Amino acid sequence: MDPSAQGQSSTQGAQPTPTPAPQTEQPQAPPQPETSSVQAEPNPQPVPTPVTTPAPPPPPPPKKSGHNLLFVMLGVVIAFILGVGFDKYKIVSYIKRIPLPKIATKSTPKPTPILKVTPTPVASPTANWKTYTSTDLSFQYPPNWTLDGSLIASTSPKIRLVVIPKNSTLMNECMQQVGAMTTVSYVVKKFIRVTTGEACATGDPNPREIWVIPSINAYSPGISFSYSATEATQAGQLFTELLTTFKFAPASGSATPTPAASPSATKYTCPTNGYVDCMPVMTPEKQAACSTEAMAWYKINCPTFKGAAM
Repeated sequence: MDPSAQGQSSTQGAQPTPTPAPQTEQPQAPPQPETSSVQAEPNPQPVPTPVTTPAPPPPPPPKKSGHNLLFVMLGVVIAFILGVGFDKYKIVSYIKRIPLPKIATKSTPKPTPILKVTPTPVASPTANWKTYTSTDLSFQYPPNWTLDGSLIASTSPKIRLVVIPKNSTLMNECMQQVGAMTTVSYVVKKFIRVTTGEACATGDPNPREIWVIPSINAYSPGISFSYSATEATQAGQLFTELLTTFKFAPASGSATPTPAASPSATKYTCPTNGYVDCMPVMTPEKQAACSTEAMAWYKINCPTFKGAAM
């Protein structure tokens, strides 16, 4: 073998042994290999490769304990339950916010109980009134009024009520009719004063008069109810109450006005002052002079005739 090759081989295989240096001296550098000046042969021997020892495998991971696995599974189950519960809560909350359609239902009305009300009896205002009765009519009047023949009078309020029999006639030439009311049983006519003068003087500048007669064209039988306009409210109330008790006898209710006779059939005398005295209380002669037939004769034959004084 070539001594240079051997030298290289021995140089590569042997490591220099370091010499411990004294504490006060610096370590010496290892000796450098000698360089051979001899050229290598054309076919040198291969250099052996040092064998590398493989690293040991890593140790296996430690095995997990069974208790840890149980806790993990329990946590997964709890998380699942909480997740499902939360989703259910959101769904229920959403459903509650959705407005439900209103379904019309027919409700059966409850029957209203009928209360039986017993009317309280009211005393009639005419319960203690007096009664006037004749062959033609009847009615009631207050107990403090005075009766004198066919005249019934009151001082408060001041009222004159005159009963006109069937063989007499109602006249009031000094008054004007202002209204009429017709019922099945009677007719009511209302009058006011329109004429002034000596013949129509009554002491009351505003007299009022009401007739109650069987029919619209009748002048008897009936009543004449006179009062003053200053006491119209009280007098009107009394007349309304009196009228609720008024009634004609059956024969009088169907009475018709007496037809006027021909002026030439009876002789009358024209009144000297133009007025015929027809006050409510009349004698048979005055009744004839104040009849419908007589009035028609006066209007035709008496140029100065002005009417009847009531």
